[in-house]
Amino acid sequence: MNIDRADALYILDRLPDLVLLLDDIGCIHYANRRSMEILGDDNVAVGKKFLDLVDERDLKRSPQRIEDWVDWRSYHQFPWEIYIRCQDGRMQLVSGSAERLSPPESQSDSDSQLEGILVSLHPIGEPDTMNIRRDLLIAAVEAADSSIVLADMTLEDSPLIYVNQGFLQLTGYKKDDIIGKNCRFLQFYGADSEHRDDSQLEIARIRDALKKGSSTDVVLRNYRQDGSLFYNELYLTPVYEGDRLVAFVGVQNNVTERIEARQKLEKRERILSSFFTATQALLGIVELPDNKPIYHVEINQRATEFFQVEEMATNEITLASFDLTSEVEKQWQSAFEQCWETKEVVRFNCQVERLGEQRHLRVTINSIATELFAVPLCCYLAEDLTDLNTAEANLTLMKAAVENADESVIITKAELEGSTNNPEIIYVNRAFTEITGYQREEAIGKTPRILQGDLTDPSVLKRLKKGLIEKRSFRGETINYRKDGRPFTIEWNIAPILDENEEVAYWVAAQRNVTRRRQLEKEVLEVQAREQERIARDLHDSIQQKLNIVGSLASFIKHSSSDKLSPQSQQLLQQLFETSKEASEQVRGIAHSLYPVSIEKSGLITALQHLASTTRKAFQVECEFSFEQPVLISDRQQATHLYRIVQEAISNAIRHGKATQILIGLAKNYSGQFVLTVRDNGIGIAKEVLQAERGMGLNSMRYRAEMINANWNIERGKNGGTVVTCTFECE
Repeated sequence: MNIDRADALYILDRLPDLVLLLDDIGCIHYANRRSMEILGDDNVAVGKKFLDLVDERDLKRSPQRIEDWVDWRSYHQFPWEIYIRCQDGRMQLVSGSAERLSPPESQSDSDSQLEGILVSLHPIGEPDTMNIRRDLLIAAVEAADSSIVLADMTLEDSPLIYVNQGFLQLTGYKKDDIIGKNCRFLQFYGADSEHRDDSQLEIARIRDALKKGSSTDVVLRNYRQDGSLFYNELYLTPVYEGDRLVAFVGVQNNVTERIEARQKLEKRERILSSFFTATQALLGIVELPDNKPIYHVEINQRATEFFQVEEMATNEITLASFDLTSEVEKQWQSAFEQCWETKEVVRFNCQVERLGEQRHLRVTINSIATELFAVPLCCYLAEDLTDLNTAEANLTLMKAAVENADESVIITKAELEGSTNNPEIIYVNRAFTEITGYQREEAIGKTPRILQGDLTDPSVLKRLKKGLIEKRSFRGETINYRKDGRPFTIEWNIAPILDENEEVAYWVAAQRNVTRRRQLEKEVLEVQAREQERIARDLHDSIQQKLNIVGSLASFIKHSSSDKLSPQSQQLLQQLFETSKEASEQVRGIAHSLYPVSIEKSGLITALQHLASTTRKAFQVECEFSFEQPVLISDRQQATHLYRIVQEAISNAIRHGKATQILIGLAKNYSGQFVLTVRDNGIGIAKEVLQAERGMGLNSMRYRAEMINANWNIERGKNGGTVVTCTFECE
């Protein structure tokens, strides 16, 4: 269908928009009817310049050449908007576009065609109303501190069709990544599942507002592109065209600092409330109204229990409610009044009777700052020091006991000095100065190394260091030196003092000078050894020889008078011969076991093997010795004590336990120590003897173990009998 010039002009006259046809220099050649109605015939007459219609303010920011109006959309996102002057002088905001019209090359009749620059103007609102140019509005929105988004409610899933620069800066996203998406991408729960319920409540409010097309405001936990959390205060407002909901505007503010500050404040309030409720101190806040009794505003649970006012309302609790003596009540009253007048802290002590017991309170009162002319407020803290005073008295008593103990007491720091086992001394008692000759000021700050010398056993120090490193108690014995150089034998008992984290904070060592006792014990052992040697010699030289003589006589009579003796007499003589021979062997074994043992470096194994063999022959019991590996003991005294412990255990098993089987074992444990064991199948050690740890050679075995710094133990076996163990170390 062909449309000529007249038809085209007819159509343009019926358009609601203003249509102008300009030449290349911007003069009007045609204006449609709508243009004449709004702008006036004179303003759009042929030959008039289009720029004369534009408001002066827009001329400063608008293109000066008509060609630039045509190219506007090549450089701008939206159509240009300008104010133009109406025929009545008012200004009308319009959005416009310009387009060049050229006749097709196939048409030669130029009179029948429209040619030039076609300008179309769409009025926005009414003249002189508060209409704002879209470009200014967009610029204002872009420059806003708040994050602003626009969601299209006419499209599926309500995608975002606009976000301002504030939104991009807040979230860290790029515009191309989010336009066309629903804004739920700001929400995810994986990293913050504990707050999911709270977020769901807020999201449900949003969904309800979207469904109803109503406004709402919520605070959401949202996440930036990098996953960091921020609190988003969101205001949603619907946009309608007539009755149709077309969009939602979302204005978002980053309120993270406000929310976190509020959370910190709430946390502080919870902590203070918990402290106020849970503390063992008596806490209260009171008002001091004029001419009225002091009454409570707040009081904690501990105070209500102590003063027995649990069932009373807080504002009914006065000083009289505390059931104090008149003197103590006046003391409290005076302290409150003094505190408010001076605005200074007031402290006092008082005695309060509770449940028939005198309790000692230390009270601290402080004023609370209030507004001018407000009712005076004071708070108090009362501490029940009764138990503390008792504890302090007990501590003083205990300190006096330690200070006056006969044993030397040393307390050292927990830290070991370098690679040594000598932590710094921080306390010594009076006995220490008497035993060592060092004064307290000479020992404090030093290490126990000041007591060591040439005869101090290095193997004991090595085991001591190992015990300290393993944070366990240690018991040992060695030679120390007084300040004047004289040696003395010291017995240690060292134990750790642990802190609240179960870590060693200090070491406390009780030391006893056992020089005289050890000398006496050594003399007793020497006397015992000499007595055993004498008995052994008497058994061997006297009883064994006499038994041999009896056996020889019985054999001689039997053979020399065989023809004269009856068979029964000959049988009796034979039995006498065999019994005397067997008794002689037993006496020989007993005598041998009583002789002092000469044990060389590798001799303990041989000595124990011989002891087992002798026991079998002498006492007709099953006795075996087994070992995992040879133990080479360089200390002959240590080996001798170990041998005597086994010998005593065997003697007890046979004489008291009625054992028929004795097993001797020597093995190495998991910590590298050696364990010597004597186990029997007898009736077992009596419970009363075990509890008393006396008799049956127990003192002798224990002493020998202490002499070689070994751990000794005796107990009833799980399957009967008795088990003796001795755990020791050797070089």
